[in-house]
Amino acid sequence: MRSEIDPRGLIGAVHAAGGRVAMPVIEKRRMFFRTFDGEASLEAGVFGTSHPHAGQAALDPDLIIAPLAAFDRRGGRIGYGAGYYDGAIADLIARGRKFRVAGIAFACQEVEVVPLEPHVQRLSFIATQRELVLDLVRRVRDRGVAIVLITHDPAQAAALADSEVVLEQGGVQGV
Repeated sequence: MRSEIDPRGLIGAVHAAGGRVAMPVIEKRRMFFRTFDGEASLEAGVFGTSHPHAGQAALDPDLIIAPLAAFDRRGGRIGYGAGYYDGAIADLIARGRKFRVAGIAFACQEVEVVPLEPHVQRLSFIATQRELVLDLVRRVRDRGVAIVLITHDPAQAAALADSEVVLEQGGVQGV
């Protein structure tokens, strides 16, 4: 959609780690999530997108990856204006669900300060094509939350991780 980073490259890694993937669905001006079980589980959605069809189970995510129009290093975010993610996040909070919100954007979308409205949930971390915004990751880690970080940058992993696993050609090469 528009010029957003395409998060579909993460799907294989999530499945390889034993996770499930859910994708957003917009129906009756409300966004929620359904499980994604491959391209055959998709149908045409709004805004020229595809989403899981009605036969796919609804799923409350543990981690929401939200596309961003802009972000700052304090976890502030601006979406694309329709408020669908804000509504879905508010619904999960109202139902007592525990989850994190991560942003995905191009590095050039970073701004100094995002003016936040009271209802906007700050991002737990942000990933760009250049980096994982590390100060947010450190803040979450320092609260005792376990993080699985996939990176091609060994220095980044060493700076953040309590332990590392090195994968090469589909196998574990070192711990």
